Parts: sequence; structure tokens; C-alpha cells
Amino acid sequence: MLDIKVLGPGCANCIKLENLVKEVVTENNLEANIEKITDREKFMDYGIMMTPGLVVNEQDKSFGIIPKKE
Repeated sequence: MLDIKVLGPGCANCIKLENLVKEVVTENNLEANIEKITDREKFMDYGIMMTPGLVVNEQDKSFGIIPKKE
């Protein structure tokens, strides 16, 4: 099971990333726990300086952009 965290304060891009993650998980029939983290203090725990941030299985995958669906 994937552990996915979307980091962001709730801005439009953060919401887009969260929706994209849910879409990819559903389309690929993946088992995943998706967590939205809005506490700016916790962003630093993951080394995220710019939002939105995406962390998968405790590894930073992207920040400051909305990654492509692929």
C-alpha cells in the first residue's frame, strides 16, 4: 500500500494536486492512504519549501509544481 502525502495550505494548486493524486490512484486501482497536510510547520519535516508538495512512501517526489499524470 502506498503512503501518499499532499502538502499545501489549501491553495488552488494544492487542491489540483490532491485531486490529481486521487484520480491516478483510482484509475490505476492502487491501494493508497492519501493524507493532506496543511500545517506549514510539517512541510519542513519533509524538506518542502514550496507548495504544493508530494511525498510518496516518505520520499519527496515533487514540490512547487503540479507533476504530470504519468
